[in-house]
Amino acid sequence: MSLLELLVALAISGILAAIAVPAYSQFITRARQADIRLTLLNLQHLQERHRLENESYASAAELGSPVTEYYTISVENTGRSTYTLIAKRIDEKRDGCDQISVDQSSHQTPEECWH
Repeated sequence: MSLLELLVALAISGILAAIAVPAYSQFITRARQADIRLTLLNLQHLQERHRLENESYASAAELGSPVTEYYTISVENTGRSTYTLIAKRIDEKRDGCDQISVDQSSHQTPEECWH
C-alpha cells in the first residue's frame, strides 16, 4: 500500500466519521427523549391511580419520582384536581426539549417534543 492510498483511506475514514458521529449523537438524544416521555406517561398513570384511591393527586414524595441519569423529574401544582409532571434535562444542551411536561389534562409541552 502506498502512502497515497493510505492518505485516501484516512480521508475517507475522516469524512465517514464526520457524518456518523452527529447522526449517532442525534439518535441517542431522540432515544433519551422517548424514554423520558414514557417515564412521564407512566407517572401520569400513577397519578390517576393515586387520585382514584385518595381523592387527590400525589406529591413527588408520594409518587416516588424515579431518578434518571439524564433528567430530573418534579411534580408541581399538586392538589385535589391539578398536577404538572416536569422533566428537566441535566446537561446544558438547549434544543427546545430541555424541559418537557404533562399535566392532569394530558396537556404536553412543548408539543414538538412529544411527537
